Amino acid sequence: HFPKLKSVCLIQQAIQKIEGLDRAADLERLLLNENIIEKLEGLQGCRKLQKLYLSSNCIKELGRGLVGLQSLEVFWIAENQLTNLDGLAGVPNLTELNAASNKITTVVGAFEQNRSLRNINLAGNRICSFQEVLYLSRLRNLQVLSFADPDWGECPICLLCNYQTYTLYHLPSLQVHDCMRIGPEEHFAAEAAFSKKRLYYNMRIKMLKRQAADTVRAARLIDEDRRTSIARELEAASRTQRRAEAFQRCRRENAPEAGPPQDVDPAEEQDIDEVRKRLRVCQVELADTDLAWQSLVSNVDREREAHIKALLLELQTGGNVRFEPGLPDKDPWATQIRDLVMSRFRAEDFARFGLVEVKVHQVTRLHHRSLRIRFDELLDRLDSDGGQKIEHLFYVPDPRNAAEDMRAVAEAGLAELLTETSPSLALRAEEAEVTESGEEAESKDDGDEERGPVSKAEHPAPNPSVGKRRVLLTNSLALAEGGRLHHSVTTELGEALS
Repeated sequence: HFPKLKSVCLIQQAIQKIEGLDRAADLERLLLNENIIEKLEGLQGCRKLQKLYLSSNCIKELGRGLVGLQSLEVFWIAENQLTNLDGLAGVPNLTELNAASNKITTVVGAFEQNRSLRNINLAGNRICSFQEVLYLSRLRNLQVLSFADPDWGECPICLLCNYQTYTLYHLPSLQVHDCMRIGPEEHFAAEAAFSKKRLYYNMRIKMLKRQAADTVRAARLIDEDRRTSIARELEAASRTQRRAEAFQRCRRENAPEAGPPQDVDPAEEQDIDEVRKRLRVCQVELADTDLAWQSLVSNVDREREAHIKALLLELQTGGNVRFEPGLPDKDPWATQIRDLVMSRFRAEDFARFGLVEVKVHQVTRLHHRSLRIRFDELLDRLDSDGGQKIEHLFYVPDPRNAAEDMRAVAEAGLAELLTETSPSLALRAEEAEVTESGEEAESKDDGDEERGPVSKAEHPAPNPSVGKRRVLLTNSLALAEGGRLHHSVTTELGEALS
């Protein structure tokens, strides 16, 4: 009945559904705050709508409710029940977004069609990773950003180390951050601090490369000495064999024609057989030396790249993801992990590999503040009394690509994978993010030359028809290490070592 309406304000009216606006083609401003609206709908006819306020409702998703609102510039949907911001693609001219006090965990990928955004408020959500800041750096026009707000609370990301420095460095156009005005001095200080950190990590990376080159150079000298020794033994055995065969040939040629044939000396034949065996052993040792050298160079390269990736990850996360090596004989926390592994080892489970005991030489602990914050929040929600003790579980990666799998889990956790069956196991999956990827032990079994994290294990081939594979967790060391050991002994190097 009012097709020429420009503005509508209906606050605290217990409205449950947006309807009746099909003919409001000239509507420019709509305020429906503090109602009980559960679904974003009924706005397709409002082609000229510029400002939309839906704060303090019960909306769980945007869906397709914003499709067709090409003129929308201001959108407030704070204090609802959103878990993501999917659905903003229909408002390409959006300049201001307030999605504070929801349940949003990430905004990565949400603003691909919203390059005009200048003001974003995400305070009071569950965002806890610097990946969000890196993604927001694509918004070149962004001037106002809030992860913390006196009216809406703060996100866990505000608790991370170097939070302000990291944010200001990657968002140089920012003028207001967490309701505080930012000047050129703050941006300059952030850039200077980050440049110093980058220089420090570059120096460590160069030192790692130099150490790896020195290791290969020293190993080359040992390898050459070994090859020379084997070649010397091979030459000596060949010379002995030629002399013995020449002596036998001369004796046959000089034997009397009329006389009886001379009996072969058993001791002489035994000596010749021993020489031949020694020749074969030397040839096998040479072949194994080639294989071992290739494996050593490959392992050094792999370890070097792993350490470089760890340092770059530490730099990119502002020091909030950090790997700490430890020795069980010196560090109490490493001793606890060693005792955990030893308590889960049963010799009969490893009999097929010929292993009788396990030794933990080094443990790598992961300090990941984002995952720790997420885990603490989950634990507080699911175990409010704090009295239940959660068992330590081993994460089970694909043994064919275990190192990369473990590194990905250490960086991002298990959030992108499907958890197995029950909610209690989902809780244990979050606990395993901190415990098993956070306290990753490298173990070496007697008779096995390949090292790997304690939490590696047998894993079925991923189903290509499924986008996300399951998360496998176990409290059995045999299940955790069986796949890796089986893959190791079936490789060319594993067969040579066995």
